[in-house]
Amino acid sequence: MRREVDFIHGICEFCRRMDSAYPGAPKDDIEVKFVEHISCREFLALQGFARDLCTGISRFLAYSRENETVSIAMRIKDHGLYLCNDYDRQKPCGMIAAADREKAFSNVRWLFRRKLGASHSTGITGLFRTLSQLLHYHVLTDAAGNELLCLCDDYRKTIPLSVEDKTAYEAGNNHEHLLDDISDEAFSELVADAPVLCRLIYCNIKMKYPHRKLAVYVAVSRHDSLTIRLLRCGANIMIFPEGTWNLSENSIVNDIAYGAVYSAIETGASICPIAIEQYDKRFVINMGKTIEVTGKNINKKKLNCELRDMLATLKWQIWEREGLKKRSDISDDYWKNFIEQRRREWKEYSLREQIINTYIPEEKRQYWLTQIELKTKNIPTWLEILKNEEGLGWMTNDNL
Repeated sequence: MRREVDFIHGICEFCRRMDSAYPGAPKDDIEVKFVEHISCREFLALQGFARDLCTGISRFLAYSRENETVSIAMRIKDHGLYLCNDYDRQKPCGMIAAADREKAFSNVRWLFRRKLGASHSTGITGLFRTLSQLLHYHVLTDAAGNELLCLCDDYRKTIPLSVEDKTAYEAGNNHEHLLDDISDEAFSELVADAPVLCRLIYCNIKMKYPHRKLAVYVAVSRHDSLTIRLLRCGANIMIFPEGTWNLSENSIVNDIAYGAVYSAIETGASICPIAIEQYDKRFVINMGKTIEVTGKNINKKKLNCELRDMLATLKWQIWEREGLKKRSDISDDYWKNFIEQRRREWKEYSLREQIINTYIPEEKRQYWLTQIELKTKNIPTWLEILKNEEGLGWMTNDNL
């Protein structure tokens, strides 16, 4: 995992440095190592994708800097793979070169013989291939004549059916998982690199399809995955801001992350709040009034609180319509049974994943950790269950 995270960070760091250096040629060459050790097997596999990735970075810089031509190349040096600007003007953009060809290739062969790089082949080459594909798209046409933007690994020219929901089709075909099981340390680094990845992919698509209205999303989830999605603008998307189950005994709606509010502010989209309540296999839905988001000088925290309050009100209305219950009819172990019911429904989704995927504000985290340390009962039932099942060793501030 560390090697793959360094790979993504190295590419993003190179893009950041190049973007700040242009317009105008930089006084010094910019060079960033993004693969620490490269094996002979990896070198042979990467040659086919090097041109695509370097061309993609060149397009990103050209789009950002009004079509200024930038030459990007890769080279092997000191057993590692580097991205560099204008390394060798005699070579086409994207060629893998070597500072000292005989020495570099000798080092690669030596690494291969000593088997230092053999165990690293799958992760980097697969990531290299996926990222280079994300920078190249083409248009497909369905039976009704609709044009659909798809990744270049889809080699069809037409689709023998009529696509009713173009947004859903493009979203399904144009999302990729780059990494899985992201650690706490890697999570912080990838969150900082996510905006650069978005711009890199977005600029490449806009260079080729300037009239397309689209958005690129990068989702980074702790202990889960890094996912990239391409969505057309002007369409509707559904966001579940709680992120996971609400297992609180007294909180109508969990604290919600800021993703929905940020997206609405940045794109000028409206927010339509929807509350959902489950009664066994029956789901009750309540839709609220649309929130119109205009202007970017909006208090994001206040808007997020208003959205949560509105969702809680909608859910309360469902409870009112469904009828009141007598407290005497509710057993003492009702909530534990409710949690166990949810666990049986989703056997592959553990309670530990539940706590990791839930957005918990810093002050609430600190309070719960203090209550656990003081051995009080002022913690949620689901957290008490976790404490009894898995102990306290993993319940650090980063994991809560």
